[in-house]
Formats: sequence, structure tokens, C-alpha cells
Amino acid sequence: MLDKIKRYLAIADQVFQIAASDAAAETKYELIFSEEGSLALGRIFQLDYYDPDTSYEEDIQAYVAALHAKCAELRKIDTAEEVRSP
Repeated sequence: MLDKIKRYLAIADQVFQIAASDAAAETKYELIFSEEGSLALGRIFQLDYYDPDTSYEEDIQAYVAALHAKCAELRKIDTAEEVRSP
């Protein structure tokens, strides 16, 4: 389970870097909602979020906000498990 969490967090960090970049919104959208981005994350853990479906930028913001929340929860589990390990 921890391996899945670590993989998820690593991919999520890449998504966060893309979202924070100076690239055009359409480019960021294509990269985030790709086989290596959101689809890869979705194969590990499901992420429910509201898709405003209005613009590339708003879709990215909604997805990234939900992803931040999911990662915060997963980090609690990852950190708790590390504390218990000898």
C-alpha cells in the first residue's frame, strides 16, 4: 500500500509542477489530463472532484485543488506508517 501512496505522490508532484509552470493553459491541460498525469493517478487511487468545464485554467485549478487535498490525506497515512516502522 505504501508503494502505491509513494507512486501517487510522485506523480502528483509532477502535476503540481506543471500546474505552477508558466506554460499556456492549454499546454498544461494537455499534460495534466494525460496518460502520464491524471489517468496514471486514477489507476492508483480514485480522485473525485467537481469539473467546472468552463476553461482550461478553471479545470486545472479544480483538479489541482482536489489533488492537493487527496495528497494531504495520503501523506498522513505515509507519515504515520513511517513513524511505526523500526
